[in-house]
Amino acid sequence: MRIAIPVGHEELCMYFGRCNRFSIIDIDLRSKHITRKKVIDLSENQQTDVPKYLEKINVNMVIANSICHSTRQKLSEKKICILYGAQTKKPETLVTEYAYGNLYARNHYLK
Repeated sequence: MRIAIPVGHEELCMYFGRCNRFSIIDIDLRSKHITRKKVIDLSENQQTDVPKYLEKINVNMVIANSICHSTRQKLSEKKICILYGAQTKKPETLVTEYAYGNLYARNHYLK
């Protein structure tokens, strides 16, 4: 599974729409091991349609704190699951908590 997390100062960024840096983490949900992680900085063109870019790089899920309704809708249309309302933590911690079923998020949209 490939998970995208908006980051600022190496932790979850509070506002999805204001972030131009994402941590992209691949995790094997069976073994619960992170198999790949990378931080990407979006170009101005990519920032105009983040859901399209995330679909292009095969992201399955977004973990966020605050994310506007229209962006949630666009991600949902692209079959990208969304967990939002997550607490500010390091991306690896959030992904590991998700894999173990311990991630606290207020809301979610699943494909």
